[in-house]
Amino acid sequence: MNLANALFAQGKYVEAETMHRDTIVVLQRVLGPEHPNMFATASYLASALLLQGKFAKAETMYRELLVVQQRVLGPEHPNTLSATNNLAFALDSQDKYTEAETMYREVLVVQKRVLGPKHPDTLRTTSNLANVLRSQDKCAEAETMFRELLVVQQRVLGPEHPNTLSTTRDLANALRSQDKYAEAETMHRELLVVQKRVLGPDHPNTLSTTTNLADALL
Repeated sequence: MNLANALFAQGKYVEAETMHRDTIVVLQRVLGPEHPNMFATASYLASALLLQGKFAKAETMYRELLVVQQRVLGPEHPNTLSATNNLAFALDSQDKYTEAETMYREVLVVQKRVLGPKHPDTLRTTSNLANVLRSQDKCAEAETMFRELLVVQQRVLGPEHPNTLSTTRDLANALRSQDKYAEAETMHRELLVVQKRVLGPDHPNTLSTTTNLADALL
């Protein structure tokens, strides 16, 4: 792992952004704009922007990256699909839900065919799509998608994996949004028991579930 990626992994996104920008200047001059190393660095830079809340800039970078990857790698290459998912997430983060939903649906069809329904990238896109549906108050469809995703995650990742726990939380929230308070309450209570044991009582996700449970009881 190079220094810029190490900074990114530590959550030092401002420093990582600066270093990735400097790296891109060198790579463009030495390797050219269509080298695989350029794609990886541009993706990290866009992600660093996204995680700083610079959503519009991240969107622009993901769009530019996607155009080149589609031409060089092809539209069904895993890296191209990942960039598409990331672009959709940048749109989602700016409340551009309709465009994000369309993009998630398109990439999910390809991921299921190319990567398989159990691949981590496929599962991530499924989660993102279900969440963007809930953001548009399409809660019944979101509920169905969360339930299907949860079944796969429990089998593939295990019931206590962080992603499985996140989907459980999202499903419970989708239930609450439909006034299914009793089922949401039960799910939040069961989730809270696991989170306290696995993550600890003071973990942000545990505290979030405590709040969600309180809301379901109102």
